[in-house]
Amino acid sequence: MTFTEIGHGTDVTSNWGYETTFGTLATTISQVFGNGEIVTVSQNNNTERLYALGSRNAQKFVSKKYDGTWSADFALGNAYFLKAVLGTVGSETGTGPYTRTYAENNTCPSMSIANAVNLDTDSMQNVLGAKANNMTLNCNVNEVARVKLDGMFQKMTKTTTLATTTSGDSEDPLIFSGASIKLGSTSAADVQSIEMTVGNNMEYLFGLGSRFATKGVEKQREYSFKISEAYEDDTILLNNFLGSSTQSTTSPANLTSLVATFTNGLTSTNQRTLIATFTQLQIPTYDMTFNINEILKEEAPLWALNCSGISYINNSSSSP
Repeated sequence: MTFTEIGHGTDVTSNWGYETTFGTLATTISQVFGNGEIVTVSQNNNTERLYALGSRNAQKFVSKKYDGTWSADFALGNAYFLKAVLGTVGSETGTGPYTRTYAENNTCPSMSIANAVNLDTDSMQNVLGAKANNMTLNCNVNEVARVKLDGMFQKMTKTTTLATTTSGDSEDPLIFSGASIKLGSTSAADVQSIEMTVGNNMEYLFGLGSRFATKGVEKQREYSFKISEAYEDDTILLNNFLGSSTQSTTSPANLTSLVATFTNGLTSTNQRTLIATFTQLQIPTYDMTFNINEILKEEAPLWALNCSGISYINNSSSSP
């Protein structure tokens, strides 16, 4: 009896690269999202059943527009994906370590995601015209910082010839002990978790003549955070929510800035650091639970109007 190999995670690699033209396979596809990655690709033909008089059974199937969605969940190591989230690399400086500052842009580049399945019959699945709709970065006490990207794509092409692929992120994962939060001029103490989200409100545009999207359009951009902190005093969250030490009768003044830092704690060429700077923030809601069995904690979301840039420092002179 002949047995056909069944695929599992060890048979798959997932790599990506930035496209020059939306929906055209990137020239170089060599980047990985990160270690511990989980990549999901979903496709929908929007198939419709057509019925006719004289029968209860459908008579035809019609495939309408093609919808593709993707997501990647991975440990935070390299940060080259940030150009897909914010739009551009505003500056690149240094000679080792190197600093790249990712900046806001009105459009974001598309990616090709190449998923290679190495089995008895190989499958090279190229996801084209992929754009990042949302990015969420989570960092909790006693955990590795993780990133979740999700978005849409234009189409898939598929062959049985595997391209050259790489596996695993060469950058060390960043963990909770190297994370810190600063609100305005005050460093937040005993933060238990932070969640940082960038939303692009992406819409894929379709037109007559093709089942496939012609463009991915970024609409309004949103910056959001969630902070959980062991409570020590009112200065970090509660007073900023109220507007002052006594509740404001008008809208509270904006917080000037939030700086989130994730680092491996090393220096020079061994440094791996991500610094995200946001300005003009508000705290829309505030929660505190009083429980005799628990450490007192306060939780609050924050909204930011602007991102001043997200800088990534490592020792690589090349970036996609």
